[in-house]
Amino acid sequence: MEEQQNKYQEQTLFSITWPLFIELALHLGMGIVATLMLSQTLVQENYSGPGSYPTPYSD
Repeated sequence: MEEQQNKYQEQTLFSITWPLFIELALHLGMGIVATLMLSQTLVQENYSGPGSYPTPYSD
């Protein structure tokens, strides 16, 4: 009879954790996109600086 090799001993750290790297990259990308979308919203609303909030009736 032939001895069977344990398939778990052949795996490397990267082959086990690559899904985590992809998930981390997607979360980071979503945070960047959300920040850019919020900044564009504030620019379009005529945002005038910290401490002031855009109102629908502002000039």
